[in-house]
Amino acid sequence: MRDEMKPTCSFSLSVDFADTVVFQKLHHLKTDKPPGLDVLHPMLLNCCAQELCHSLSLIYQKSYDTGILLEDRKTASVSNI
Repeated sequence: MRDEMKPTCSFSLSVDFADTVVFQKLHHLKTDKPPGLDVLHPMLLNCCAQELCHSLSLIYQKSYDTGILLEDRKTASVSNI
């Protein structure tokens, strides 16, 4: 297929990781669950939600805007129950 005939798709999706959204997600974590791969207990994240929400929203926004994902966030551990 010639270059000028290749289909292209270009669109821009704007996503805003607002402090309030990150706070709500942290605040509504199930605190009776075990820690995840990051070894941070949900109760700790829940209790510190107000202090963490701004920093995390900046990290998430920068990661989304640049398209760069931290190495440890690319790994998922899925197991059968």
